[in-house]
Amino acid sequence: MIDALPSTPSEQAVVQKLVACGLDRGGITVTWEAPMESMVVRFRHQARVTADKLPCISKAVPGDLVLFDDQPAL
Repeated sequence: MIDALPSTPSEQAVVQKLVACGLDRGGITVTWEAPMESMVVRFRHQARVTADKLPCISKAVPGDLVLFDDQPAL
């Protein structure tokens, strides 16, 4: 029997969820890191992350690595 790999959303689907949270697409980078078997979501200042958007971000990228290049505007 072959074990099925867990289904992970595509990078584009993650970006769409984050844009729906009110973030600016130009400040978001999503990549798949094979060695870690996880997506890495990086936010730059241009994404306009604010404290009120953090719960939505948490729902959009559960279990993935989230990095902030700049300190979020909290």
